[in-house]
Amino acid sequence: MTRDVEADAVVVGGGIAGLTTAYLLAREGQRVVLLERDEIGSGETTRSSAQLTASLDFRYYELAGIHGEQRTRLIAQSHTQAVDEIERIVRDEGIACDWTRIPSFLFAPPDQQEDLARELAAMQSAGLDVGMVGPPAGTRDLGPCIRLEQQAAFHPVLYLQGLARAAQRLGAQIYTQSLVTSYDASEVLTEGGARVRARHVVLATNVPVADRVKFSFRLEPFRTYMVTLDLTDALEPGHYWDTVDPYHYVRLDGNALLVGGEDHVVGRADDAEERYGRLEAWARERFPVGQRREAWSGQVENTPDGLAYIGESGASTSSPVTWATG
Repeated sequence: MTRDVEADAVVVGGGIAGLTTAYLLAREGQRVVLLERDEIGSGETTRSSAQLTASLDFRYYELAGIHGEQRTRLIAQSHTQAVDEIERIVRDEGIACDWTRIPSFLFAPPDQQEDLARELAAMQSAGLDVGMVGPPAGTRDLGPCIRLEQQAAFHPVLYLQGLARAAQRLGAQIYTQSLVTSYDASEVLTEGGARVRARHVVLATNVPVADRVKFSFRLEPFRTYMVTLDLTDALEPGHYWDTVDPYHYVRLDGNALLVGGEDHVVGRADDAEERYGRLEAWARERFPVGQRREAWSGQVENTPDGLAYIGESGASTSSPVTWATG
């Protein structure tokens, strides 16, 4: 970003939230500018396991206890519709990103079977398409599983590349290497001195930077770890989760298995290699896997009520700052 620009909306952040916002606004005929500090997808989007699902970190019976049954149904609907919207974008824009629809399987150790039954009832009450099934083909000793239908997976980098091209074709201006140093309800300033003046400012920055004092103490950052293991035998396609704490999550990707988990609060551990090893050991007991290919980690932010922060900051009623976390 080297010159001043005026727009209807300026979006700060080039991850999936920011690019989706820019694309949808441009599709509606808005003049959009997107600013990214590094490169498109250089944040947490590309560190994820790319599981598109209506299942959240909080169990649905926990969400119902916090938000009530009616709002919990809306939570389930919103996440289901989000997956549907990504599928629509992939189809309409012809984005080659390994999109696929698959089920999800939630399983529990023997001493948590009552919690599994409780979760099944809560998910059914929320309107999700679920049922209790036996262990999927190729797994070992998982026990009964909740099967959640019509979930999805994709390649996040390929999707972001296609989404960026589509947004630009619709007129959105995308600038990388453009660090935002300050903003208000009608203007964003970059490190190089260039400004974007806009009627709306959207901060899609993973962690809310608007009202920092208000939100930073409410977020609990967790480090999460992942290994990729060779798949040595057939396995029913799907996502897999368990109910232990810290929990584990698994995604089948071709001839590889992505295994994640061993989360901890940021700053409370410095033993990444040990956690990668525990992920491998856990996976070998339950899935047909061989050699490790890769290992990496990412960071997720937990909120007190299990939902993302999305909304207006209250900076101005006529020209609001909007923020969204993943």
